[in-house]
Amino acid sequence: MRRVLVLAAAGLLTACGSATSAPTPGVSSAPPTSAPASSSPATVQVETPTATSKDWQDIAPGVSVRLDSVTLTSGVPAQVTTVRMAQAAGRLRVGYAPGSRALISEWAAAHPTAVAVINGGYFDDAGRTTSLLVSDGVSAGRSYVGFGGMLSMSSKGVVTLRSLRDHPYSSAEKPRQAIQSFPMLVIDGAAPALPNDNGRYGRRSIVAVDAQSRLLFITVEGGWTLPETGAWLVGSGLQIRQALNLDGGGSTGMAVQAGSYRRVVNAYTSLPIVLWVEAA
Repeated sequence: MRRVLVLAAAGLLTACGSATSAPTPGVSSAPPTSAPASSSPATVQVETPTATSKDWQDIAPGVSVRLDSVTLTSGVPAQVTTVRMAQAAGRLRVGYAPGSRALISEWAAAHPTAVAVINGGYFDDAGRTTSLLVSDGVSAGRSYVGFGGMLSMSSKGVVTLRSLRDHPYSSAEKPRQAIQSFPMLVIDGAAPALPNDNGRYGRRSIVAVDAQSRLLFITVEGGWTLPETGAWLVGSGLQIRQALNLDGGGSTGMAVQAGSYRRVVNAYTSLPIVLWVEAA
């Protein structure tokens, strides 16, 4: 079954058509139609230590894991799992299998050389991406315009995370791997205003880059709003410069597997889109 998953992902990618509209996820905000006005980020109370070396468990060369129990001012407790990877260049991968969805644990088992696997962006009822996606140089869907963000790896292996509002996608880029989602939760070290936020609470999945250009995969098991999530990311001590919200709620899932270390935050649903980082 796991072998079938890998083959199906490769075969179905080329058959997927372009998305024509932005997603309307149940736990995330509707896509903004204009640049948000500036405002102060939500105020949160963080009951965890700052991110120092003693808070991290090194599980592989350049790969560390941090587990935090966090209670915000809303009083809702959450378990936050953060994987930090210092050497993601050239090792980022995007998996796409709209016709052969699988649990995050099954994706991880199908790719045993991945040190961390996390769910990706939004998809429709048929499992097709609702934004631009590139896996091993083959693209599907259509880029968001004026909102959202993009994690990509160039043909030279350079990994970047950016706001599409501030740095629009160009078809001339030709990334080797790419995934888009919305909204951006941190831009240049600050939590932007989210005027279209619906205020709903839900599990969260985030991809981020810190001040040392390290790539982070983060999951939040508990109920946070998007503004709360952005504010916590800025105040967490993780030194995050850019952070992008992925498909949360029932899609939130991550698997970490390095050496003897294993941790799975399983999604409540099977997933057609994931991203992972290969072991060095």
